[in-house]
Amino acid sequence: RDSDELNASKLTIFTDEDRKPTKIIIDGNVKFTIKTEQKEQYSGKANQVTYLPTEKYYKFFGNVVLEQLGSKKKIIGETVVINLVTSQAKAEGKGNEPVIMIFEIEDEKTEKSKKRN
Repeated sequence: RDSDELNASKLTIFTDEDRKPTKIIIDGNVKFTIKTEQKEQYSGKANQVTYLPTEKYYKFFGNVVLEQLGSKKKIIGETVVINLVTSQAKAEGKGNEPVIMIFEIEDEKTEKSKKRN
């Protein structure tokens, strides 16, 4: 994808008969910045990433840390999937390990004082 940047040790591309990519596996200490069709940007790291161009989603595996740029939203888990069309992210933990989601939520007092200033 034009606006996405992924850095890793290994890249494997699977193609169809017309040599168009059907599946891309990025492996080994992956660091990334991606942009969805909704213009949301994410950055982070994972052990492995799979990109399926026809389904338009990324699936991140192993020690995933995903942060939405321009906000205080962060997901830490074993597996995270981002749908590039809807900008939705889903996370799973490994076994009984929890998924950690961090969001900054402003209370009404903070919001009101910002509006007055």
